[in-house]
Amino acid sequence: MAVRLASAAYVLALLCFGGCNATGAADGAYNHRFSIDAEAGSIAGIAVGMTEDQVRKLGLPYDVRSENWEGDEYKIYEVHLSATVHLKCVFDLSNSLARILISSSAVKDQYGLSVGSQLAELERAYPSGKFVYGEADGSYVNFLTGGRLIYYFNPEDVSASCFDNGPDCKVDDRIRATTIAIGAARAR
Repeated sequence: MAVRLASAAYVLALLCFGGCNATGAADGAYNHRFSIDAEAGSIAGIAVGMTEDQVRKLGLPYDVRSENWEGDEYKIYEVHLSATVHLKCVFDLSNSLARILISSSAVKDQYGLSVGSQLAELERAYPSGKFVYGEADGSYVNFLTGGRLIYYFNPEDVSASCFDNGPDCKVDDRIRATTIAIGAARAR
């Protein structure tokens, strides 16, 4: 029995040589903790609509700060799921978790898509989704899945003429998502 345990420990050490997360899985490897539940609006037990106290009681490590958005101060919890996977949890003014922002490619949706996925992949997975861009408090380029998920893109990856010409804009469908947002309401 001791030989098997030593062998299992050795295999785990080899698998994690490049870095392991809190569950012992190699960072970047599939981990169900990093799966988005789009219907529930949650990941790793953290769900849109929770209070700060509910998030704290999960026992996950976190840092807290405030950010000013559109003239209001919002409390931000940076929740650490592993050494490389962090969630930016944005609480609204009524202390309710309004949005979870994800910037790690280790986090996947139900189709296996993540930060780094191309617009074309998103359009195939979410045929009723909608690609939107414009200017409101700065430029934005997003893909609305028709559910709780929004994929953000870097506006610099889209021609500046798109923001001038509106619906006549041609966008390279190989641009890659930079952030995923889980929101409270279905984004359409």
